[in-house]
Amino acid sequence: MFINGELKGAVIVAEQDDELVGVCTLTFQPSIRTSGNYATIQEMYVAPKFRSAKIGAELIENAKTIAADAGCPMVELSTPPNDERAEIFYRNVGFTQVGVRMRREFE
Repeated sequence: MFINGELKGAVIVAEQDDELVGVCTLTFQPSIRTSGNYATIQEMYVAPKFRSAKIGAELIENAKTIAADAGCPMVELSTPPNDERAEIFYRNVGFTQVGVRMRREFE
């Protein structure tokens, strides 16, 4: 995804037999703490019947490669609250917990 000629992210898809079976969206954000951009996985989905086929791990690996090629020193993400399966998956593909994400919604 390019905005004004600058790479701002990517949409990575997984297909099997011409069927869309997974997607990962990646965005880049500028940050003082990283002295440039870092990457965030905004959305990650693999169709239930493909969830033990390593498709998610392949999507993550592609996201990591795209982020590294764009000069990002890290990839971050958040998981739904109390989603132990997602936390285990992300730990298994190399992520570590670094804090708690907080949100304030507007009325």
